[in-house]
Amino acid sequence: MIANYDNLLYACRTCNSGKSSALVPDPHCCAYGRCLRVHDDGTIHALNPEGTILIDELDLDDTQRNIYRKLIIASVQLAAQHGQQELLERYLGLPSNLPDLKSRPPGGNTRPDGLRMSWHARRERGEVPPIIE
Repeated sequence: MIANYDNLLYACRTCNSGKSSALVPDPHCCAYGRCLRVHDDGTIHALNPEGTILIDELDLDDTQRNIYRKLIIASVQLAAQHGQQELLERYLGLPSNLPDLKSRPPGGNTRPDGLRMSWHARRERGEVPPIIE
């Protein structure tokens, strides 16, 4: 399943490395925000069976990941309390180099219906706010 377009999930380098070839629920069919709950102390728990799969396959309940999440959450809370908009955008905004999925993967996109709702396409239409909540 490695390098299979149907198993592609846009994620940060750390999460993408952890995901590797693991099969996780399709985010188009199952919004991850409805699958997981992250607490201020960095711990995470599943809200449904899909959340359990995400936690297990991506090892999201690892002690080091919980500590890192707690640090990020505290940093975001402090930035919000002190009006640090630039820092909030850095943590909660999208990267400037979002991939244009029209040309991916080589040979074409097998899911063209998803192109319109991709973050790249939404940014081109001016629909993406500076901070994604």
